[in-house]
Amino acid sequence: MNLIQALDELKISYKKAGEHRHVRGEFVGVDCPFCSPSSEKYHLGISVQWGNCSCWKCGRHTLYDSLVATVHNRSIVGDVLRRLKYDRSAIKQKKVEGSLVVPKGVGEMTEAHIAYLQRRGFSAPVIASLWDIQGIGIAPRLQWRLFIPIYLHGRQVSWTTRSIGKEGGRRYINAGPLEESVAAKGILYGQDYLRSSVIVHEGPTDVWRTGPGSTALFGLNYSQAQLEALSGYPLRVVCLDNTDEAQSVAKGLCRDLAPFPGETIQVRLESGEDPGSADDQEIEELREQFL
Repeated sequence: MNLIQALDELKISYKKAGEHRHVRGEFVGVDCPFCSPSSEKYHLGISVQWGNCSCWKCGRHTLYDSLVATVHNRSIVGDVLRRLKYDRSAIKQKKVEGSLVVPKGVGEMTEAHIAYLQRRGFSAPVIASLWDIQGIGIAPRLQWRLFIPIYLHGRQVSWTTRSIGKEGGRRYINAGPLEESVAAKGILYGQDYLRSSVIVHEGPTDVWRTGPGSTALFGLNYSQAQLEALSGYPLRVVCLDNTDEAQSVAKGLCRDLAPFPGETIQVRLESGEDPGSADDQEIEELREQFL
């Protein structure tokens, strides 16, 4: 039994890729039973190949909990999941470069972390819930930083950190090659939340501002693997910082994506130095137009 057959047996309404704007190739979209039941917006994406679930609005969930919350029968859901099998034969396995090593001192955000997020216009509970953000306080290294896990197919494979102190030092410090199981520069931040269109930013805080459906390159330089990943989305909206350097990179990325099927658009926001500091109205217009 595959995922589609399982949803049919459970009588759960769903949309496949091309049937709704929130649903892309390797996902099936269903209404999220946790935040938008019976909305016909199909915010909850279920990976056909992996079975992991992610909602645009309320974050990650297990497949079991999602199905139980929809059909309200644990016995029936358990029986279906025991017969469910995934076809992963076509998946290109990514090279494992090391083992995931989480730095010491990672834990719940302190008042200092929460205050930093509030100054940036973010809600700490929302950021923690949707993106699994934690904090590092007093620690042997990476003191007073936000800990930002990086996921692929529902599994944490790498991480980065963001300073909460005064600017002047390194804003982001990433996992080393032997601290990640998949290289961060080989994937896209927020990749599990992406559907048929994608808005491309520079850093994770930009993604937090725009929300699910956007992604970050972990810096201005993009890798060949990231370019290939972006090429698979029918609509690519490149929205980097407002500096001349960033806009030059954005223009180059659009040029590199142009030969691939689909459409690539370069967007420059009018408010803020970067998407993370743009005003809410402009971000909402960005989402409404492209997501």
